[in-house]
Order: sequence, then structure tokens, then C-alpha cells
Amino acid sequence: MAAVAASLVAQIERTEPHAPEADAALAAICTWGDGARLTGRYFSDLIYSDDERGALRRLSEAAGEPSEDGWNALTTATMYVAWLVYQETGEPMPSDVNEVGEDSLDLPDSNWPNSTYSSPQPARRSKAASSSIAGAVVAKRRKSSG
Repeated sequence: MAAVAASLVAQIERTEPHAPEADAALAAICTWGDGARLTGRYFSDLIYSDDERGALRRLSEAAGEPSEDGWNALTTATMYVAWLVYQETGEPMPSDVNEVGEDSLDLPDSNWPNSTYSSPQPARRSKAASSSIAGAVVAKRRKSSG
């Protein structure tokens, strides 16, 4: 997961050299992958914090931009790791993260520009679940605030 996240951050930074939310998500995914105990709340704040920062905000801002697909995939990957952390810790899971599951992670594949990663189990991805998980959350937030 860390290698995938690193390639997504590199893709984002090609068009957005200053992307601290991407760097923070990558650092958390790597730290968790190395065995550190992080809370679900920590990951939730990386996705969308109370002060309106995080990967979902950046995804919303990137709509129509070259970095949109990278933000979508990185946000979904971060949401997936958050889901795993909440499963491990037993913390109450926020509804945005609860929409994620084992079959909802859409790793970069043939439709990802310049991808060096190919999902080892593409059949695991359901037709209904894709990287649009993060996009759907952004759309819900827009609808509820507008």
C-alpha cells in the first residue's frame, strides 16, 4: 500500500508541487504499514478534518485538473487504510469511512496515466465500488452544504 501511495503522491506532485495533504497521507500510510499504532481519528483527520483540511478537500479543489485522478485514488487509499485501522482498534467508525471495505479499493490500473502499478487481483473490485468512493463522498458533502 505504501508503494502505491508513494506513486500517487509523485503523480500529484507533478502538477501540484506543494501538496502537504498528500505528503501527510503518505507518511501515515507508511507509518501504519511499518507497524505503528495510529488511531482511526488520525486517519479521518487526514481525509477531512474539522478545520476543512485533508485529502477530500484537495480532491474537491482538483476537480477537472490533471491531479484529480491522483487525489481520488490517494483519498480512496487513505480511506481504505482508515477503514482497516478502525477495524483493528474498534473505534466508532464515521459514516464516510464506513462506506469503504475490502472490495472498494481501486488501485491504479490501466486507466491510470503513467501507472507502474497493476492491481494483482482486479476481480476483487466490484462494479459498484471504484475510486469513485472518495468522489461520492465529496459529492455528498457538496450536496449537504449547498
